[in-house]
Amino acid sequence: MEYLVSAIVSTYNAERFIKGRLDDLLSQTLGNKLEIIVIDSGSTQNEGGIVKEYQQLHPNIKYLRTERETVYKAWNRGIELSSGKYLTNANTDDRLRKDAYEVLSCYLDEHPEYALVYPDVLITKNENETFEINSSDGMFKLNEHDREILLSGLCYIGPIPMWRKSIHEKVGFFDPDFVTSGDFEFWIKLSQFFEFKKINQSLGLYNKREDSIEHKNQEAKFIENTVIKFKYNESRFSHTSNWSLEKVKSYLAQVSYCSKLQTDGKLDECIRECDTLLEELPFESDIQYLKATSYYRKKQFPVAIKLFEHIIETNPNHSPTLNNLSVWYWSNGEKKKAVQLLKKCCELDTKNENARFNLGEMYLKIGKPDIASKWFKEVLNINRYNVEAIKALRDYYQKRDTVLSKYYEDILI
Repeated sequence: MEYLVSAIVSTYNAERFIKGRLDDLLSQTLGNKLEIIVIDSGSTQNEGGIVKEYQQLHPNIKYLRTERETVYKAWNRGIELSSGKYLTNANTDDRLRKDAYEVLSCYLDEHPEYALVYPDVLITKNENETFEINSSDGMFKLNEHDREILLSGLCYIGPIPMWRKSIHEKVGFFDPDFVTSGDFEFWIKLSQFFEFKKINQSLGLYNKREDSIEHKNQEAKFIENTVIKFKYNESRFSHTSNWSLEKVKSYLAQVSYCSKLQTDGKLDECIRECDTLLEELPFESDIQYLKATSYYRKKQFPVAIKLFEHIIETNPNHSPTLNNLSVWYWSNGEKKKAVQLLKKCCELDTKNENARFNLGEMYLKIGKPDIASKWFKEVLNINRYNVEAIKALRDYYQKRDTVLSKYYEDILI
């Protein structure tokens, strides 16, 4: 049977999630147009037994057990088994709005110029909630598609993309050797040939867990993301595209050493080490940023600002530099420029609550409280427990809406 959408579920020791995942998928409005493919990567728990029970009632569920392998190798197996026109990864701990797959597949049907679509998602720290009943801590309001932003290291595609199966004929599959960043690498590779589209609706619920593969392997993620940046950002790193993994690790060890020198207050040594690295990588923004912030800490502000501005000339999407320049311009009376830079920083980094709060504070100080309140609300969309944003909204509504003022006051209590 041919299906419209194939959802690939990779599972390993996720027994506590699998029933909720299957129930969630089976409640999708696509109904029998949805194929569910479960790849069990050698789990020591009972996902297999649970899936086989569901298979007795639902012929649209496929199950394959393999040896322990990366999630990206499991996705590749799922792709090979799939018969859907469109594909999506269905993480065991995430959940969907009931019409999510219908919305995404309809958009692809109606817009053949796009190869991949992705929506905003709500965030929760609690397990096995549903999209309809949850204690959401905020929302990932993702970036509109821009390949340059993607190349800068901000992987904004989110946890529930949907793409055309046919694209694999041109670009191949996910790299199975990656542990945490195989999807990021694949989206960048895909963006070389195809267009993506952000769907401006919240269609999923992302379970943010400290024990997830991504959160447990931060070092591996950092290394893999650097490998990807060097491989694909040819305009800035043409001579690093073929660097070996060991070469990348050696480079990152040097960067880590520079960072430690700065933390220890050895600013002149940090600057010298940065200069050495920049001889080989003259356009590496993170090294330039370390050098600039070292001069800033030395209170050599003209040198620091010149370096920050140089970073933006070569890499206009470097959000930490945008944030620092914004603070500098604000303190020197260039308020309009400061606001513009911080707004761009917020647009690039959709998870940066501090930048959003600072932007709200700026708008308050220039006498635009209505705009400020919108930024404070964006802070709470990311982290609903941000006390300073709650206080700011309480104070804002004290003169405008006593009911809402009391609402924010009650949250503080």
